[in-house]
Amino acid sequence: MIKGFAGHDAAVREISSKFLREAAKREPIEMRKRMLSLLGGGEDATRRLSVEILLATGEPLEVLLEILKFSRELVGWLRQRILETLQIFGDQVLRPAVTLLKHEDEEIRTAGPGALRAVQRPPHHRPGLGAPRRQGLVAAGDGL
Repeated sequence: MIKGFAGHDAAVREISSKFLREAAKREPIEMRKRMLSLLGGGEDATRRLSVEILLATGEPLEVLLEILKFSRELVGWLRQRILETLQIFGDQVLRPAVTLLKHEDEEIRTAGPGALRAVQRPPHHRPGLGAPRRQGLVAAGDGL
């Protein structure tokens, strides 16, 4: 079903995404491994579904940490696309990203600000719709 999602029409994607969401509830650890591998895929929709399912497999902090660890082995442009995909999830990844600024692993600490910047201004952002609060949290995280 994972292969059924990538590169197919909307009907096949919908069936696949339902199956994958159910599988994430039944087998969260196994699905986390599989969804991490899809983050490197070429389609935005595949990355969005991957992050959505990853977030369903555990606590957001734990999941974001796994995503950052996975993405540090990727080329820069692909890592950037993954961070851009995280924008969609706003506060769900913003708060864990602030927490990761204090992580013992320097690579994770330095990746944390990238995740913060990614969720600072989601793609659907319009002035006056939550920007001051998000920017305030980002500014607070910069001083940590």
